[in-house]
Amino acid sequence: MKPYIKINGVKLPAPSRGVNITRTPNIEIEENALGQTVAQKKGRSLISLKGLEWKYISAGVWEQILAEISKITGTLTFYNATTGMYDTYKVVWGTSTETPYKLDESGKPILYSSCKCEITDMGYDVVNSAASMED
Repeated sequence: MKPYIKINGVKLPAPSRGVNITRTPNIEIEENALGQTVAQKKGRSLISLKGLEWKYISAGVWEQILAEISKITGTLTFYNATTGMYDTYKVVWGTSTETPYKLDESGKPILYSSCKCEITDMGYDVVNSAASMED
């Protein structure tokens, strides 16, 4: 399994294409005494991953992901193109969805499709930066 992200230190397989990584700058905008707009950056940009999806994933791996995101908050490690490093952020988990795809003889899912979750940066300082996913 080639890791793409880690949730709470647990390596996950690369998701399907279409992950939307959004960087939202933390900017304070005001008007000065002359009526001009003045902007000041406060802290770092916040990151969110929307559309994080696995087209097909085993029940065991999906259940592992759900066990981590059910903790509501945690850490996310992924390659950040802005820093050129694998950065770890404190995050909150958003909505998660899945579709049972293949069932065993008892009716228990053994394979899921369209497994999705959303992850949003909580704005704390970056916890860790590393050159590789192994660091």
